[in-house]
Amino acid sequence: MINSMKKVAIVFYFLAVNTTLFAQTLFFNNGGQMFMNPGSVMIVKTASVDNNTGRIDNAGNFIIEGDFINSDVATGNTNSTGIYDVYGNWINNANFTADESTVQLSGANQLITGSQKTTFYNLSLVGSGIKTQTIGAQVDGVLDLRDAELATDIYEMLVSNANTNAVLRNAGYVSSLQTGRLSRNTNSTNTYLYPTGSSVGTTRYRPVEIIPASNADNTYGVRLANVDATSETFARNIKEDELCEINPLFYHHLHRTNGADAATISFFYNNATDGNWATIAHWQSLPQWEDIDNATASATANFDVLTKNNWNNFSNIPYALANAVPTVVAERDTQILLGDDALLNAVVNQNVNTYTWSPSLNLSCSDCPNPIASPEITTLYTVTVNQGSGCSAIDSVLVEVIANLNLYLPNAFSPNNDGNNDMLKLYGDMDRIFTLNLIIFNRWGEKVFEANDTTLAVQGWDGTYMGKLLDPGVFAYQLAVTYRRGIKDPIKQKGSITLIR
Repeated sequence: MINSMKKVAIVFYFLAVNTTLFAQTLFFNNGGQMFMNPGSVMIVKTASVDNNTGRIDNAGNFIIEGDFINSDVATGNTNSTGIYDVYGNWINNANFTADESTVQLSGANQLITGSQKTTFYNLSLVGSGIKTQTIGAQVDGVLDLRDAELATDIYEMLVSNANTNAVLRNAGYVSSLQTGRLSRNTNSTNTYLYPTGSSVGTTRYRPVEIIPASNADNTYGVRLANVDATSETFARNIKEDELCEINPLFYHHLHRTNGADAATISFFYNNATDGNWATIAHWQSLPQWEDIDNATASATANFDVLTKNNWNNFSNIPYALANAVPTVVAERDTQILLGDDALLNAVVNQNVNTYTWSPSLNLSCSDCPNPIASPEITTLYTVTVNQGSGCSAIDSVLVEVIANLNLYLPNAFSPNNDGNNDMLKLYGDMDRIFTLNLIIFNRWGEKVFEANDTTLAVQGWDGTYMGKLLDPGVFAYQLAVTYRRGIKDPIKQKGSITLIR
């Protein structure tokens, strides 16, 4: 029996009497009892501790630079100060009673293994590399991931402490395979973080947050499946008609293994690398992917977020980011006067990648949701919205252009300088005229006035020819007009005008 009553460093250099597959054993307990009081320090250099038969009660700092193998009894000595600081593998084959101790894994790649499930109190992942479970494990206090990856493999890591701060991290995350998962007990309506990620293929950290609907006891579990769902038998092409695309990069597993509460569930992703997504799909037992409907989008400083409120269908575990077939309404047809503008408005039911308006002529933009249209003739505008991978929708809006393009030339005028009807002028909407030719002839067929543009036609004829006032009489005219872009048929008109003195 070793009883450390003060803070000391004890280094054992005696010869090992047993070896394991994991590391050379330096400290071999063959029936003894070891007590470490608070404040004591014991270091086993460069090799392992094998508690073969015997008891270790540790309330001090037990530093083990190899494996820790427990095949009998190890405890935290009914204290909160015990630290098992292990640089090799954690191998529990018997009865580990954590009390309120901390197991700190400070090495590189390490295993949490053995023939018996370990129930830790505090588990802290300090070193580098991946900490991999080959058996289920539980944390009753705090799981502190620090900057490490905890790989549960096909097993569960259960954090039984229902405090929302029972899982801590800097850049660390929990990865899992198949039905492996990080599970958390809950007993409040606060937000529980599931820091799930994976280093398989492309390294990703894609967490999930769960907010239970009540303070009842529940247990929810999450896994990030960092693969195409199709590769795990959840074929992305088997989906309801309302869905047009399922995320091919990753999906999540969600479990509820205890309790009956619905929950608000938020999935975090990065649209810059993961793509734009507008809804959440759930694998139903038909089987097919189905839209969970009414997911809401938001964003944080680092992530885009899709959230489903009050979700209570945990019968199947696969969930994926998805896009529903979009709908677009180009709003109602409208009328404008020639020369006025119309604001077009494409209303969609979700975020889309692109807008395309056609024809693009006389639009302020053809790739935005709300262009300003300035057509000169009645035009049917069509908008196509696209979410990617064939997710598109089309709608149209008619902009009817109302214009009075009739031209009016009086049939009489009196150029007597009385300020009333002294000029023969052409009246009407001149802005749309492309070419104009107005010619006035006397009774002998001589041309006495000609206007080859709208300015001259609007200025008019003062009743003179070659600087002389003409006598009253009847004059013939001919008018030829064409309009810009064919907004009206050309005009060819002939008639007579009476000059009155």
